[in-house]
Amino acid sequence: MLKEIGRDLYKAIAQGELRVHFQPLVERDGQLIGFEALLRWTHPLHGPIEPSDFIPLAERSGLIVGIGEWVLREACQNCRIWQKKARRPLSVAVNVSAVQFDQADFPERVKTILHECGVEPRC
Repeated sequence: MLKEIGRDLYKAIAQGELRVHFQPLVERDGQLIGFEALLRWTHPLHGPIEPSDFIPLAERSGLIVGIGEWVLREACQNCRIWQKKARRPLSVAVNVSAVQFDQADFPERVKTILHECGVEPRC
């Protein structure tokens, strides 16, 4: 099944099957301080695929670079919306692959996305 999953990952990206879910992050007193961005994939035949199954495939194929950039952009766009609604700073945590860190232009890509989305780096 993993071989099929790897092949289907290309199609999943093209067909928008990957989703970013946002898990709330709260203080002990219950105050919302932000969110964690979690990548999820629901395969049309196999149902939910565990990130531990598809992320390594994305890393080995190099797809993780594009996926990671898309997740960061989704997270920043949502962060900006939440900040406007809350009228206070909120943060969003995004996991980054070592493959992304190995990209020479990774810091510049992050900076560009933050700027485009209007999100402060501290958030």
